[in-house]
Amino acid sequence: MSSPPIHAVWRARLFGTFRLVRVGGVGADGAILTHFESQRAVALLAFLILHPGVDHPREILADRIWPDAELDVARNRLKQTLASLRRLVEPPGVETGSVLVATRKTIALASGAIESDYHDAMIALALGDRETAESLVSGELLPGLYDEWLDEPRHWWDSQALEPSGRVPIEASQPRVTPPSRSRLPHYSTAFFGREAEAGSILEKLSLSRVVTVTGFGGAGKTRLTVHVANQWQDDAVFVPMADLTHPDQVLPAIASALGVALPPNANVASVVAQSLGTSSTLLVLDNAEQLVSRPLAQLLTQLIRECPEVRLLISSRIPLGMYGEDDLALHPLVVEAATVGAPELAALPSSQLFIDRARKSRADFQVTARNAEAFATLLHKLGGVPLAIELCAAWAHVISIPQMIARLDASEGGALLTSRRRDIPDRQRSLHDAFDTTMALLTAEQRTLLIQVSALRGGLSEDMARALCAPEFSLNALSELAQAALIRPVERERAIVYTMLESLRQFVHSLPEAEPILRETRERATDLFSTLARQSRRKDSNTLFGISTELDWVQFLDQNWENLNDVVTHAIAAGNLQAAGEILFHTDWYWILRSRTYTAVELMRHCLQAQASDRDRSMDSDTELGISALHAYFSRAELSFARINQTLASMRAVWSGETMGEAVAEVLYLLAWARSNRLDYDGLIGELEELVSVYEALGLKWRVGMTERLKAQVYIELEDHAAAAVAMDRAERLFREEQRDYYLAVLLYDRARLLFEKGEFSTVAYILDDTAALVAPYQDLALDARLDNMRGRTALALGSPRSAIEHFARSIRVLIELRDLRGAVFPVENLGRHLAAQGRFAETVPIWAWANRAWVEVTGEALDDDDQRAREEILQGARQALGEELTLHLIRKGESMSPNQLAEFIAALKTE
Repeated sequence: MSSPPIHAVWRARLFGTFRLVRVGGVGADGAILTHFESQRAVALLAFLILHPGVDHPREILADRIWPDAELDVARNRLKQTLASLRRLVEPPGVETGSVLVATRKTIALASGAIESDYHDAMIALALGDRETAESLVSGELLPGLYDEWLDEPRHWWDSQALEPSGRVPIEASQPRVTPPSRSRLPHYSTAFFGREAEAGSILEKLSLSRVVTVTGFGGAGKTRLTVHVANQWQDDAVFVPMADLTHPDQVLPAIASALGVALPPNANVASVVAQSLGTSSTLLVLDNAEQLVSRPLAQLLTQLIRECPEVRLLISSRIPLGMYGEDDLALHPLVVEAATVGAPELAALPSSQLFIDRARKSRADFQVTARNAEAFATLLHKLGGVPLAIELCAAWAHVISIPQMIARLDASEGGALLTSRRRDIPDRQRSLHDAFDTTMALLTAEQRTLLIQVSALRGGLSEDMARALCAPEFSLNALSELAQAALIRPVERERAIVYTMLESLRQFVHSLPEAEPILRETRERATDLFSTLARQSRRKDSNTLFGISTELDWVQFLDQNWENLNDVVTHAIAAGNLQAAGEILFHTDWYWILRSRTYTAVELMRHCLQAQASDRDRSMDSDTELGISALHAYFSRAELSFARINQTLASMRAVWSGETMGEAVAEVLYLLAWARSNRLDYDGLIGELEELVSVYEALGLKWRVGMTERLKAQVYIELEDHAAAAVAMDRAERLFREEQRDYYLAVLLYDRARLLFEKGEFSTVAYILDDTAALVAPYQDLALDARLDNMRGRTALALGSPRSAIEHFARSIRVLIELRDLRGAVFPVENLGRHLAAQGRFAETVPIWAWANRAWVEVTGEALDDDDQRAREEILQGARQALGEELTLHLIRKGESMSPNQLAEFIAALKTE
């Protein structure tokens, strides 16, 4: 339910360009939000504002905001967009849930959290105060949104026949968007796409500031955007081309020429220009000013706006001018979507529309279809949303196909593909390489070095990470200047702002003459740093540099730096530093297991072991090699590798004493115990686990003692010794609490629920599962969520809720298949099959169980045990009686031939009634 009334946190403007102004909180008054993740984010927030105090079902919201998307896709986007909005409207200092109230089923706007001009105008009309209402209705209701749910309120406001008085509140003021004639602005023969949010933001800035600079590297679309904004300016706007100017002294004559003012001989140009502009509110669009940026230019323009109090400057430049009061907007590439969206949705993106429009200049029938949508999305990603790159590539559409474009971008022909054959464009924009090169020439040596250092890792660098890797060259000023020039992009993550870089720009930076030694040194620092961080993360040590003190801190830090960790390991292997690569992989095993990223880790370990095997003199010591060999073998399910590890372990045991046994050997024992448990091989396993407990105790690894006790408890459950299982769980829980390992505590609660389920205490199980879900929620562990769903399904059946059970099983199966955990998926598949068989739904049961039986044998290499074999025969016998022999055999073949994704689709289509 939505929360009780509170004092307003924000005031929203719904008439005219949408924005929020902060009205509550110490030091927060006046903070303005105009940038949102997407237009859909604006639509979602606007819908909630227009319908306050209502708990909206998530399914209905998803359908309203993303009506053309599949329901699952729409639900996922709703979840992501809600998280994005929460970060904006509930920043530090605003209590979580005080603005947006969300449950698993509903979303609402907290009562009174957001005031709006819309509701104030409604109240004014209700009181008969049309004058106030007219002063509030400063424009169209939510322009730029075309959702059906907006039709009714728009028609109602149109029916009121209000005549806006022009008196607009200060916090809502902006230039009018109905322009007079634009004879002094460039006219383009091609259409302009996207940038609605950026254009609105610039108009907002111009209403508050007199100097606005649009910055960005060459080809980002600065000129087109500034001209587009100028065409919406309420008064006169004049375009002043400055690309060919070489000295600030030429600026005022260029402005005079653009104004159409003749300069008499020996005239005081500044006075003539000032007199010509007078007190008019002219917008001067100064285009391509980067080569003139200097103190004299800043002083000259400052003097100009002092003498012309109503004039505003809109400047495009690859770097900011550095003027007092300058408000800059860093222009980043157009948005590109994931390759999974459908053709209509993909074609609606501005980046797609730009490509399609330019491609049709030479190939009139070019279009995005279901057949080429995935390849087209891949192409857009490779072009990075850079307008210049999109236009250059689209120009070849009449010659080569989309897959051929992708192949050339991946190969050496990429440079030729992104080079224009037109004769009417300046050299600085003839190719993407030229655009980047011109931008690089404007940077100082310090900025170039820092840009190369930031480009060393693909995952982006936070300020703290940049300080650690880029010292002693690191400068906060230089980092800020690169961000202002849009060469790096600040992205807000869970723990910090991370600076990322366009991939095509990264490749260009790596080609710079001075790049190689700087990259090598930065990556060596990164290898040393991540080696230390990996060891600290395993033992949950604190790290003051990155503000890490808890287990969850480490999870979030590695979430943020997972791509960087991959990069570091890859570069370490290439450089022959196998010891560091192996240590990083070994000591972060807890994390990539938790995050179900074993596939990536296995590939990295494989490369590391292959490099070691090819040269036995390489740097990896025997303990590290043994440790990652065991991890690689276990998580790739390589039986031969396990045999080799067993032999190695046997030879080490012959000379081992308790005081000298290393952590790597202990991990081998632990993994072998897990492997035996997975194969239901329990003979003597409890004794081996007792020995392993003593090993971990000698090493001082209490949390690993707890993990071993947890494994003992699971074995006891399978052996139906519930009393011994409870004792092992109690000890594990105590150790996890002592070590503050909340994640493993949540896993243990799940095990307790399993134990209680076996005892038939189903209501208690449901309660514990809810607590487990709450405890593990901050860790966002999809695999554990899937296991919880499987147990919830079993519990729902036991409590008489079959519809809920099917939903839980289906969700569990879908997630585990997405995570490539086919062994784990077998369990909810079998549980679902048993339930359907009990309902007599054999046409659905048989293919499901046939898939599960085949998957179990293929993944584990083990035949079905006696209990599973009996259950299979019972189901098949019931199916033969209900369906006949031939249909049953057909359904078996159908199930055995299904891919994991086909199975997930089959189960998603099941009726839950």
